Amino acid sequence: MLLNFDKLCVDLEKQELEAPNGIPPALVYAQLLGVYLYQNDLCNAKFLWKRIPQSITSSNPEIGAIWAVGQKLWKKDLAGTYVALSRYNWTEPVLNIMRALEAVLVKNYLKTLDWEVLPHPPYSPDIALSDYHLFWSMAHTLSEQRLTLYEDTKNWVDSWIASKYKEFCRLGIQTLPER
Repeated sequence: MLLNFDKLCVDLEKQELEAPNGIPPALVYAQLLGVYLYQNDLCNAKFLWKRIPQSITSSNPEIGAIWAVGQKLWKKDLAGTYVALSRYNWTEPVLNIMRALEAVLVKNYLKTLDWEVLPHPPYSPDIALSDYHLFWSMAHTLSEQRLTLYEDTKNWVDSWIASKYKEFCRLGIQTLPER
């Protein structure tokens, strides 16, 4: 996975500036647009979108999908941003950028909730301690519900999470039995 998006951004901007006839390949535009979103540089993302030739945007749906994410970010529509991120099957060069963007969005959202994020080893077969209490409680409450539509389910989960006070997971973790 790419880690130095600042360097990538500089490289992509240079490729755009030095491209023959001032028009780089579509992949340069796609990656640069994604990096601007990752950096939360929405103004540069919007300016880039406006200067990408229409022939490129119309023949490359991935660029349009990236901009759809940007529009949701511009409107501060976090739920819509996640939908836009998940709707498209990103190509490999763009996938790493979009995954990093999603990770940053989740991390920032968790900060707004004032939740402590506990370390959890990647690819661990065990569920994270913070998730155990959360999912057990959610499953218990959800068993009483009859939701048939995706939107109803999404709204229920959103409202259920919003109804939890910030000490909810901490208390749940503290009451877990020792192994």
